[in-house]
Amino acid sequence: MHDPVVRPRLTLAVVLLTALIFPLAITGPSVALPHLQRELSASLTSVQWVITGYNTTFAAGLTFAGALADRFGHRQLFMVGTGLFTVAGLGAAVAPSILVVDLCRVLGGFGAAAAAAAGTSLIVGAFQGRARSKAFGLQGTALGLGMAFGPTVCGVIVAAGGWRPVLAVPAAVAGLACLAALALPRPVRGTPQPADWAGGLLFTVALLITITVLVEAPVWGPRSPLLWGLLAAAIAVTVTFLLVERRVAHPMLPIDILLDPRFAGYALTSGVMMAVMVPQVVQIPTHLDQQGVGAAQIGLWLLALTLPPMVLPPIGARIAISHPRALVVTALALAAAGTLLMGWNSDRLPMVISLLATGIAVGLTLGVTDGLAMAVVDPARVGAASGLLSTVRMTVETISLALSGSVVAFALTRPGATFADALQTMCLCLAVAGAIGAVFVARLLRTGVRATNVSAT
Repeated sequence: MHDPVVRPRLTLAVVLLTALIFPLAITGPSVALPHLQRELSASLTSVQWVITGYNTTFAAGLTFAGALADRFGHRQLFMVGTGLFTVAGLGAAVAPSILVVDLCRVLGGFGAAAAAAAGTSLIVGAFQGRARSKAFGLQGTALGLGMAFGPTVCGVIVAAGGWRPVLAVPAAVAGLACLAALALPRPVRGTPQPADWAGGLLFTVALLITITVLVEAPVWGPRSPLLWGLLAAAIAVTVTFLLVERRVAHPMLPIDILLDPRFAGYALTSGVMMAVMVPQVVQIPTHLDQQGVGAAQIGLWLLALTLPPMVLPPIGARIAISHPRALVVTALALAAAGTLLMGWNSDRLPMVISLLATGIAVGLTLGVTDGLAMAVVDPARVGAASGLLSTVRMTVETISLALSGSVVAFALTRPGATFADALQTMCLCLAVAGAIGAVFVARLLRTGVRATNVSAT
């Protein structure tokens, strides 16, 4: 019989370890990319897959990892996920070529998705009531710490030992979490909901093909038959996925929830914020590296972007109580304006102001939009809505990463273009996307308020 106090605490400690390293595995390696590119003599496009490949499979894997956890057991899937992440991370750390690094990162994304979904289920099974709320609060804090300090910590690691330890350290931590999970009790499984295998597979294939097209477009060129063939395949698979989701009894993505304009508005806000922020975390280190800034100093620079999301969510939550629509629309406009500033001038002072503006915008909405979105959903469907929200956010972020990398690659093909020029072009595109997102969100939320008022009368 297990200790009723120690086991929940051990469960929380194990899950918090992974909650810390999985976002770090997205934001942290960005500091190491210039060093990795030089050592492996890799192209800009192939290096882009180090981040995009991990992000893509993380997003795709989240879509039905929860169903797999219910079917095969939460602890079992958690161990499989952390084990796969560990093996993939260590493989990438000793890889002799960029191709092996990219393949390992793709596998690592699947492992992170499985462990993340199972970790949430482990918390639900170990805690109840207020204790569960506190546990989820600590999980959110760990996620924020990983995102905020990932570039800084990895910058110090790169400065001390190069790019390989940046991939090895998170893998080693995940390995410890996997071993510690052996001491967790086997939760009693109920009757699992039928897994939407067809939907999960179709979504994963569609996203992988789409990202491949976006990343490789600068290399293949607009006249490539392969490019257009894959684009047609992505459209066909996506249409098939939507048709399948309309007919299955338990769809992987409950698209009907997304038809609520209020939910759609908050989900879009969450996705656009990450779509504006994460490409900057990935591309700015290369820009600063070319200006002679060391890896450790690059990590400190990025704190202007990643630190505000650590401290501002409580302020955003207070504002959202009385002015939710104003909060999210203003935050999106601030992110667009800050990114526009960097698109106009990428010198040091404008860059700091731009990063702070975007970081503040993200900080005011991080987690807050999740709460606003869940508040408009039927309580019986909160679990499905939460999975949908995470999928929307990760998918939009991943597509933005791929598009941003392609914009940078295209911009560098211009005669005499520097990476600073390419970064400014990317930021201008992100600013336009943020502005368009603000307009769409404003209209969606206005429509949702009107619909609510009509139904109330």
